[in-house]
Amino acid sequence: MPIITKFAVRIIYMVFLRSLLIGALLVFGVNGLAGIVVSNANATGASVSSGVSVPVKVGNVASTTPEWQSRLTDSPFIFYDTLISAPNIEWNDGVPYDCLVSLYESGDLDCIVGPTYFPREGKVFSAYDIRFEMVMFGRRGEFLLKRDTITAGYLATLPRFDLPFVQPVEWYGLRTIQQGTDLIKIGRIDVLIAHNGFFDGDRVIEEMPFPPVHVVELTVQCHDTPSARTFIAAFDARLRQEYENSNSRTFEGRPRKRNNVS
Repeated sequence: MPIITKFAVRIIYMVFLRSLLIGALLVFGVNGLAGIVVSNANATGASVSSGVSVPVKVGNVASTTPEWQSRLTDSPFIFYDTLISAPNIEWNDGVPYDCLVSLYESGDLDCIVGPTYFPREGKVFSAYDIRFEMVMFGRRGEFLLKRDTITAGYLATLPRFDLPFVQPVEWYGLRTIQQGTDLIKIGRIDVLIAHNGFFDGDRVIEEMPFPPVHVVELTVQCHDTPSARTFIAAFDARLRQEYENSNSRTFEGRPRKRNNVS
């Protein structure tokens, strides 16, 4: 074979080998890149699925001490007990009402236990609410209408309510209802405002013969976010289950299904 022909064949063979090598590198590179993308995607997915979820921050006006809870009637007790024991909750109680509203509207709180409102844009609500009647309590056998001034104790986290007295009212802000209980028993205050039924069976303190000074229906309401929707749905399901399991017990009432919520 002539030298030129042999050289040409060698050149063609080298070009062919080079093409194979380049093709192999390209295939390896694409597959390697795809492998990295898949690996990172799997790692990200695993991180999301195994990551610790952020607690839902819930605010409440009353300090939900064991003493306070023990004085609740059945319906509010189960409502609060179910809420406070919910997983993934950051419970903030004893927050003054004005501060509670401010923290909620600014987004520092995800949810609050607050007055029932009809659903509106940007908010989600529990399907259930509870009713509180705030009434006046006094010492048994004491006649207050002859007093020049009435001293009334109330939780300082609550607003002051209108009272049915013609005399001036001096307000005494309380940290807890227990503090008010001690003060009214020793005569430091004349009237204590608390929810109805709080002093049932007490030998010293009784409910005064006046209509409730304030009636409020409370529910859990949250900013409309995926985590809040999940929290509300889980709370409603647990609350419903609690009452289905309580059929054998005697209850004064149950959290009511709100008509405006499906």
